[in-house]
Amino acid sequence: MRIGFIVLLLFVSFQSLGQNLRFTKNQLSNLLKSSINQSSKKSISVGSRAWIICNTDSAYYKADTIKLYDNINYFYQRNSCCSFIEWTFYKRNAFLQNKAQICREPSSMSALTEYCEFKIAKKKDNVYLIVIDKHLKKFELVSISQLKLTNNGVVNEITLKKVSY
Repeated sequence: MRIGFIVLLLFVSFQSLGQNLRFTKNQLSNLLKSSINQSSKKSISVGSRAWIICNTDSAYYKADTIKLYDNINYFYQRNSCCSFIEWTFYKRNAFLQNKAQICREPSSMSALTEYCEFKIAKKKDNVYLIVIDKHLKKFELVSISQLKLTNNGVVNEITLKKVSY
């Protein structure tokens, strides 16, 4: 009886480890909407509460998975990236995309800014972020997590996997 209970307990434990955490369309939407920080409808404050993507070796364009962070201090503390793509959300379904670098003085941001629209869709159990700019890009939401920073702050991390149409 005792061995049967232990086997059952181990079976249930291993089953729970294999479960995938699923994120909802609303979780992603609310997280992105919470980063909108525009003081005027007449102008857009570029870089204001932007989501940052490391672009070392053109990773944003070449890698199959990208990670977005809502706090640049994550990269300052890790000293792991110099070149970035920034997404500044300025309304419910749109953001600006621009390039930035912080390792060479003076740090800089590109003057060429791309306006992008997006929508969040759900198909079966998966949530997708569809970016509409010059090209249509589709990303599957892999995870949303919070990471602790050394100064007792936190950074939100969104992991997206590129999906071909």
